[in-house]
Amino acid sequence: MKYINSPKLENLKINKDNTYIVIDFDRTITTKESNDSWSVSGHLLGKKFEKEINEAYQKYRPIEIDYKIPINEKEEAMNTWYTQCMDLYYKYELTKEKLIKSVKTGGLIYRKGAKEFLRKISKRKNTSYNFICWNWKCD
Repeated sequence: MKYINSPKLENLKINKDNTYIVIDFDRTITTKESNDSWSVSGHLLGKKFEKEINEAYQKYRPIEIDYKIPINEKEEAMNTWYTQCMDLYYKYELTKEKLIKSVKTGGLIYRKGAKEFLRKISKRKNTSYNFICWNWKCD
């Protein structure tokens, strides 16, 4: 697992041993009607956060979907986009509590079988798949 900044991660009180974060970039887990994974927490972090994260989206989304851009350039841009978004979460003080609340109230609409899939993965032995399961209990 690649970390952007270990001290920032420590402030969230989650680490590589107790968490595996699923980011649903391509809507494999959520439906097209669902809010996206970046905007779910926006309403709790304020209008300035929403403005800045939208500006990053407007800049990088066209690069993401442009198949004419060479993969190495696209990969660099996507890494920059991801880093900028994560930095915004730190800047606007995303906490574990805010994250949990935002996922519960953020309008995520899961695809049929998604919750069961995540529960099943979370129970696997000898794997790095350990999830924070916000909207349902993962035993």
